[in-house]
Amino acid sequence: MKDKKANMIYPIVLFIILNIIFMSLMLIFIQRSSSEAFRYEELYAKKIGLMLNRVESESYLEINVTDLIKNSEKNIKNEDFLEFVQKEMIKIDTERSLVEIKTKKEGGFSYPFFSKIEIDRNLTKINLELNKENRIIGGKIIIWIK
Repeated sequence: MKDKKANMIYPIVLFIILNIIFMSLMLIFIQRSSSEAFRYEELYAKKIGLMLNRVESESYLEINVTDLIKNSEKNIKNEDFLEFVQKEMIKIDTERSLVEIKTKKEGGFSYPFFSKIEIDRNLTKINLELNKENRIIGGKIIIWIK
């Protein structure tokens, strides 16, 4: 009699544990998807990726990234923010054909592009607009295509 009850408990316990894990993963996904940072990362990665698919050689793209900068300012400490914006916020990997956008130190969103382009790293940069207190109020990225 005890063996039958013990055999019935294991599937129930396993079912409950798997449900808890599944619900936890769903909550994490919903929280991440509904955050404003994720929306901006996705929007700008897709926007830049689609523009890179249509760009011709020996030209440049100029994209206003003020909203992306303002959103990432909420997530990064002040002393690290300027360096983060210049080096980590927008990365274009031509070898893997990916645009990577981050508004936080961890995570981010990647979007593939299909054209085989070469980017001039010396000329490609983010131009920042600063106010009187040297706070970033806006910016744009200029991407030079060889």
